[in-house]
Amino acid sequence: MTSTQTAPDLSTLTGKRVTLTYTPKGEDGPLTLEGRVEIGSEIGLMFKEKGKSNVTIVEADSIVSVEELAPKEPNVSTKTLQPIPLGRVRQHLADRHGWTKADANALTEAQAAEQHDALDHGVLAHKHEEPKAKVEADVDVDSDGDED
Repeated sequence: MTSTQTAPDLSTLTGKRVTLTYTPKGEDGPLTLEGRVEIGSEIGLMFKEKGKSNVTIVEADSIVSVEELAPKEPNVSTKTLQPIPLGRVRQHLADRHGWTKADANALTEAQAAEQHDALDHGVLAHKHEEPKAKVEADVDVDSDGDED
C-alpha cells in the first residue's frame, strides 16, 4: 500500500468477490486480477482468481489496492403456473402480462383465453402446466390394472 492509502481490514474481505491489484515478488509492475478472497487476515490474502482452481497467497505489503465487487444479481427464472381457468384469464392478462384494466375488461373471457393462448410464453418469466401429481393421477386405469 502507498502511504496515502489506508490499508483495508483484509479479514473483512473473506468470501467476497474483489478486484485485487498487487505486485508479485520479483515483478516490476502491479498485476490486477478479479476473483474471490478465500481467506483474509492482517498478514495477507488467500486469493482465488476467477476461472482458476488454485489459490495465490498475497502478502499485505504487496497489495496496491483491493476493490470489493458488487454481488452478482441472480437471473430471472421461469415459474410454472397452473393453467388459467375461464373466469380468471382477463385478470391474469392484467396481472402477469401488463394489460390495462380497460383492455382486459373490453374482452370476454373466451376472447381473453384466445389472446392468452396466442402469447409466446417461451420468452416470458412463467409458463402454464398441469401439476405433475395431477397429470399422473389423470391416467385411466381399468379394473384389471391396465392403463387405457
